[in-house]
Amino acid sequence: MTKNLSSLFLIVGLFGACNPLPNPGKEVYVEKCQNCHGIDGNGLKGLYPPLTNADYIKENRERIACIIMNGMEGEIMVNGKVYNEKMPSNPLLTEAEITNLLNYINSAFLPENKTFTLKEVSNNLRDCK
Repeated sequence: MTKNLSSLFLIVGLFGACNPLPNPGKEVYVEKCQNCHGIDGNGLKGLYPPLTNADYIKENRERIACIIMNGMEGEIMVNGKVYNEKMPSNPLLTEAEITNLLNYINSAFLPENKTFTLKEVSNNLRDCK
C-alpha cells in the first residue's frame, strides 16, 4: 500500500495536481485573438465580433482558417449585428497552430461545433481566395 501511495505522489508531483495540461490553441488565442474577441469570446464593445455562439463561424466553416491566416476587411454580420473593423492577418501561424486555435475556439465558445482536423484546415488554406 505504501509503495502504491508513493507512486501516486510521484505521479502527482511530476504532472502537478492543479496544473492543467497545456492547450496550444488557447495559447495562440491568448496571444493573437483575446485582445479583440475577449477572454470570454464576447467581442469588444460592439467593435469586434463575438466568437461565442457565432453564427458566422458555423455558416462559414470552410473560410475561417483563411480569415485567421489572411485577415479580413469589410462588413460582416455576426449574430444579427454588423461589424466592420479590420482583422489583422496571421501569416506566420502554421496549419497545426490554426487547427489548434480553431479547436480551442470550438471547445470554449462553440462546443456543439464539429472538431477541425489538420487535413481540413490544410485543404481550406490551400483553397483560400
